[in-house]
Amino acid sequence: MFKNASVLLIALAACGLLASCGGGSSHHSSSSAATLTSLSVEDSSHIPLHLSPSFDPSILEYTLDIKEYILGVKITPEATPGSTITVNSDILQDYHVAGKAVAHTPNPDDKSKFDTGTWESGQDWPNIFFTDNSVIVRTIVNPDPIGAGPTGSWNDNGSYHSGRTTNASIKVTNGSDTTTYTIAIKAADGNYSYALFDQNEGSKAYVGSNGAKVPYNIYIPKDIKPDEKLPVVVGLHGSGQGNQPVDFILKRYAVGTAWAIDSDNGHNRAIVLAPQATDWDFTYHAYATLGYNGGLTGWAYADSGDLNAIGEATFELLEKLVNGTLPGYESVLGHVDAKKIYITGLSMGGRGTLSLVKAHPGYFAAVIPVCAAGLLSVSDAQSIFSANPGLQWYFVHAFDDPQVDIGYTKQNIVNLKKAGFNDASVKSLIYPTGTHFYDDPHYSWTAAYANTSIRDWLFAQNNKTLP
Repeated sequence: MFKNASVLLIALAACGLLASCGGGSSHHSSSSAATLTSLSVEDSSHIPLHLSPSFDPSILEYTLDIKEYILGVKITPEATPGSTITVNSDILQDYHVAGKAVAHTPNPDDKSKFDTGTWESGQDWPNIFFTDNSVIVRTIVNPDPIGAGPTGSWNDNGSYHSGRTTNASIKVTNGSDTTTYTIAIKAADGNYSYALFDQNEGSKAYVGSNGAKVPYNIYIPKDIKPDEKLPVVVGLHGSGQGNQPVDFILKRYAVGTAWAIDSDNGHNRAIVLAPQATDWDFTYHAYATLGYNGGLTGWAYADSGDLNAIGEATFELLEKLVNGTLPGYESVLGHVDAKKIYITGLSMGGRGTLSLVKAHPGYFAAVIPVCAAGLLSVSDAQSIFSANPGLQWYFVHAFDDPQVDIGYTKQNIVNLKKAGFNDASVKSLIYPTGTHFYDDPHYSWTAAYANTSIRDWLFAQNNKTLP
């Protein structure tokens, strides 16, 4: 039930063209009984959103600009007392992989697990979800299919949802009066950021000395000055991108693009490497146990957390890039600041981040594990501290993450501090239960990489083990 005794109805059928949803005049009489009194919008980036024009009850048509990787927008409308609100969207989903429905009500216990439903294979994923007094309008046609792995399928035209406009309508009914407001939700054109990178897959992928093949995206800033030394940021993807085209690491989230966009705009210039972990063992529902059948989890083994062949080859790739010996990128020779090599990753990539630091602790200046699906033992942490006591950590996680339990991040922080790292060296941003993320609170990386203070923090760090 809405405030002021308004009622929200969720319409799961797509409404098609705005005209068929009741669109019409851009203004209406403020004396109508069917009127919105407020209209707010939010997405998982936690960057303030602004309707254009600013909300006014008499204005019916709005536009909203969002980032290209945003999956859904939370819309909170309120109306005059006694009104009924119905929200529609024009997206018809094409999601034919078994997966979890969005979770509505988190359990307030320490485990923070969600009470979730399940959509059977072959069903369409609804385009609108209800949460509290709000609706979440999905803004992407082909979301990341949970469990895609080696057997999943995509129906994508190569552009993902970059530049797409999603039309939402908000119909207010009060007695015989009806008023329809519309929002054209416009995703940014991500092609600019994707084009900053070279995509190296197939015959262009890196092949390690152990024979493991690592496709990768790489961004090299333009116009490197003769005496310029550049940081390197390594961004590791989550499990959904292990068997997709390599550029989906860029299209799916900002683990690579956030740093490249800053650099291309002249802020925090850096080289960015976004490798892909392929040929890993994935079984749906592995999220629930984090066991992954004891098999490979991207860059490391599930049971030990030690680097697997892909992890070892990925580090070789990084070394060759830093040393100026990576074929095709020899021009960076002498332009890498070895004191500013950073690594971050999300979910499975967060686990890979921990594993690469564990294997090569003296190599990195700072680490940002986001909802990391891995655990460093006290012994692991002690080894890292002995090799690099000045290493800086910044953990990000949502407390009610339903896929990677917050306990992993909590325990990693405890173990690092037991090993000798102090509070100043181990920072964390834990989003409290109920913080808006979509599809679910596992998607905390959306806000993490949109957070300019975190990105600026990273570039302020230096490897203190090097002269």
